[in-house]
Amino acid sequence: MYRKFVVRICTMFIMALAIPTFVLAETVGVFFDSKVAQIKFAAGDVKTALELKGYTVEMLPITSLKSSYANKKVVIALSSNAEVVKLLISEGGAIPTGLNEQARRILSNPYFFQ
Repeated sequence: MYRKFVVRICTMFIMALAIPTFVLAETVGVFFDSKVAQIKFAAGDVKTALELKGYTVEMLPITSLKSSYANKKVVIALSSNAEVVKLLISEGGAIPTGLNEQARRILSNPYFFQ
């Protein structure tokens, strides 16, 4: 009887340690301009893809984009958005060149789509 009790306690302890791993998915902030229909559509697709991979997604306005954002970022913006370009450069990124309309460039950490 004592052995069953110890086994149950150990099992509960192991489960208590393992559950937060499954519950606390990594959070990703998707920053986008909802006034641009194509960007809004792309943001929805990115959100769906991230959630399918197990991420928790925060859909945030591009105006709230700050380098101090604690989680990973996906930023969908026009290359003409000076504030986004400034932040990209300040975080070590470079402006993509040679892209046509409807093109995009993926840069890592943070991810910037253009």
